[in-house]
Amino acid sequence: MTPEGFLVPWLLAACRVAGFLFPLPVLGGPRVPLPASVGLGLFVAAGNAAHTPPVRDLVAFGALALKEMAVGLLLGWGVALAFTAVQVGAQVAELNLGLGTGQLVDPVHGHESTALAQLWSTVALVVYLITDAHHHALRLVGTSFAYLPPDRLPSAGAVAELGAELFIRSFLAGLQLAAPLVVASLAVEAGIALMARAAPQVNIFLVALPLKVGVALVLVGMFLPHTVAGVTATWEQGMRTLAAWIRRAP
Repeated sequence: MTPEGFLVPWLLAACRVAGFLFPLPVLGGPRVPLPASVGLGLFVAAGNAAHTPPVRDLVAFGALALKEMAVGLLLGWGVALAFTAVQVGAQVAELNLGLGTGQLVDPVHGHESTALAQLWSTVALVVYLITDAHHHALRLVGTSFAYLPPDRLPSAGAVAELGAELFIRSFLAGLQLAAPLVVASLAVEAGIALMARAAPQVNIFLVALPLKVGVALVLVGMFLPHTVAGVTATWEQGMRTLAAWIRRAP
């Protein structure tokens, strides 16, 4: 094989892997040192370089490189949406539990978030590592070269369908993570309302806030196993959705 016969497929595979790693925590993104991310991308690409159509000039290579990077970004975004589901669930729960006042720096995403969102993001990151989801993600991008080589372009309809399905699933998963806490919060609100009715002389506004925060902390601890199970199910569902789309992508 000529150097060009290996170098061109390798660089195109590296473009897809780089786009895939960019939105993922631990494997890529702004929190990972650039040399480590680049080295991992080149290593993974070396084992997945696929047959490419003839590339006669730099313009054709640039077009293929952009297409490969877009495919990688689509797949990486689909995997990383599990973290978005966690953020959605945390924000919904915080609105009902009264925990949305404090702002902390999120070490996963590198921006400010509330305490509950940071806790759940850290839990999601731990689940991401201990369940080998990061290894499954790398296998997923490797599988994509077999079913979607560089000489094939997925249709815009298939891409839009995948994006809509992943977004809807992520939003619903976030609501399901927050559902037990929302129901428990409604029960606490009902109890506070009954307390105000039974003892109208008590200043319920001074009692309600610390009571809700205290109950919220207890509830977050009680439902933490549910959160871990929900995050695990979200990862698995997202991987299955992407794998099925890759196999049927035109």
